[in-house]
Amino acid sequence: MFQIQNTLNALNPLVTCISSLNSGWRIDPECDLAYESLRKISWIGSPSHLFELLRPLDGMFLTGQPYDAEVRLLDIRGISASKSDYRANLDAMPESMRLANGETFGPFDDAGMAQLREAVEREFGGFGVKRRFDLLRQTWDGMLIARNAGASRRFSLWRRLARWSNPDLRVPASIIDISISSGMLNLLKTHRVTIILTSAVPMIDFWALASRWRNMSFAPTQPGEGVLILPKPETVPIFASRLGRIHSRLEQDGCFDLGRYLADRRGLWKPEIILN
Repeated sequence: MFQIQNTLNALNPLVTCISSLNSGWRIDPECDLAYESLRKISWIGSPSHLFELLRPLDGMFLTGQPYDAEVRLLDIRGISASKSDYRANLDAMPESMRLANGETFGPFDDAGMAQLREAVEREFGGFGVKRRFDLLRQTWDGMLIARNAGASRRFSLWRRLARWSNPDLRVPASIIDISISSGMLNLLKTHRVTIILTSAVPMIDFWALASRWRNMSFAPTQPGEGVLILPKPETVPIFASRLGRIHSRLEQDGCFDLGRYLADRRGLWKPEIILN
């Protein structure tokens, strides 16, 4: 478990998948937001003894026990790359690889593909011990993420070439399921959880209302940015109008909305996992 935590802590948070704009946050369409990035929201849960609403964020994710299985290589859609942090657009990675003299990006014959796979297995973090690829599976959308300490670009090249040469190729894996806690899901039923810039216009109305009513919260994650937890208007009739204005402004500014993200991605991918 210590090794798993170290791997996750080393990954770059939202900045690789979300671009900061003057008005708020928007998801980069070239990069799928994944578990490692969402963990940034949970980091603010540590002072939960001060803010009741932050407690679900402290245990936002549940980590299952590893199990052995086989998966299609093409069903692995994300990777933790040692030189460029977390990546999801795997097909764009091979061209960033420095080739040695005589090397190419393919296509390769069977011998060339076997040599490429051997190179991946030799360098891929953890494979040499268990002879399995370490994967995370996001239970809310089915996304499989390879946890790696090297060879991420060669892995991406192998995956891309396999689409044409052997699209049903299966690889041995050790999988850990990551799920959203019931406490977090219950919070999302009554509150909106967003990542927002402290300079964004909705924060003006938020602080004005917060001075009169305290059942909402804002916690900074880094300078100029934080997590806003805002009740849904229908849950607080007395402040429904004022809350509605803040929610409307959040919609206009395109701030990252955790609940909407999870709902939009529910069951997005259904990788075929064969237990063994």
